[in-house]
Amino acid sequence: MTSKKARAQAGFTLLELLIAMVLAAIVMAGVYEQIQTANQRSANEQKHLDLFQEAREFIDQMSRDLRQIGYPNPRNIDTDSISPSTVALGLVNIDDRDISFEGGLDNDNNVLSTQYTYDSSTTGNCPCLKRSQQSKNGTSSGQVEVQNVQNYIGGNNIPIFRYYTQGGTAEVTYSTTSPLTYDTANGTNAALLAAIDTIRIELVVESPYADLKTGMKPIVTLVSTVKVTNCSQSTSGTLSCQN
Repeated sequence: MTSKKARAQAGFTLLELLIAMVLAAIVMAGVYEQIQTANQRSANEQKHLDLFQEAREFIDQMSRDLRQIGYPNPRNIDTDSISPSTVALGLVNIDDRDISFEGGLDNDNNVLSTQYTYDSSTTGNCPCLKRSQQSKNGTSSGQVEVQNVQNYIGGNNIPIFRYYTQGGTAEVTYSTTSPLTYDTANGTNAALLAAIDTIRIELVVESPYADLKTGMKPIVTLVSTVKVTNCSQSTSGTLSCQN
């Protein structure tokens, strides 16, 4: 009777403890792996969001710049104050991946000249779209860029910029090897540049970080359509405002 009670009150054997510890370790390892995967995925998702937020902010900046095209113009300035550095010309050069224009003022009330240029190189974080700006008196304000632009990569041929006249209903066509450039001697280009009243932007941006589950790099397409005033002086010296 005494031996039966002793056996009933006995604890776990060393073997049983070892088995329990091994099973607990296996369970904890699985839980830890799941936590690590969740943390990595969360960090990756945050990187994707940060990248795409930067691209969205870049497009927002571009839209603000485009709305300044052709401002200020002679209608906004006292005739005694008009000078080349205080009057914006409007659109200067356009094609499907680059655009140059004058519009907006710096802190010294000099007109700003802005360029958006596509860099097709594959070094660093390019291909990318770069923004540079300087005042008409020559003061530069530096350069920023949106990275990993995929509009022309992997067989894509998606124009970054499209241009429209007639309230945004008629698309401007031109040869991609011969962009439209402001030229006082070229009445056709000048008149067409002055008639542009809508610009559509489309950016296809790829994350540099692969998704942990699919192994693919996420891609997002950002689109913005901007109505522009484009008070251009490119038509025989007269002022043409589209809005």
